[in-house]
Amino acid sequence: MMANLQSMTHAFASGPVDPANNQYTTHPIIPEEAAMCLTQRVRYTSATCFSVLGLAIILVFRKVFIAIDLALAPLVRWVQKDTRKGVYARREWIHGETL
Repeated sequence: MMANLQSMTHAFASGPVDPANNQYTTHPIIPEEAAMCLTQRVRYTSATCFSVLGLAIILVFRKVFIAIDLALAPLVRWVQKDTRKGVYARREWIHGETL
């Protein structure tokens, strides 16, 4: 029902499709009516709109998180071996799979 109402509103604002029917249309006389016809916006379902900037931001953040995930375990392992802190906990985690 809402789609039909929207379609009729769009048809009213855009005018007839067949040029032969132009003789039966009356153009708005009041400036407010003309402004209403010019400001009609309709969402078309035949095309999809998306933000390229938003997509790029998502891809960049995804790559950053993947890089952090891949680099974090070797970095922590290196720091633990270098400082000798957490060696027992790391070995316990490896052997017992618990923290």
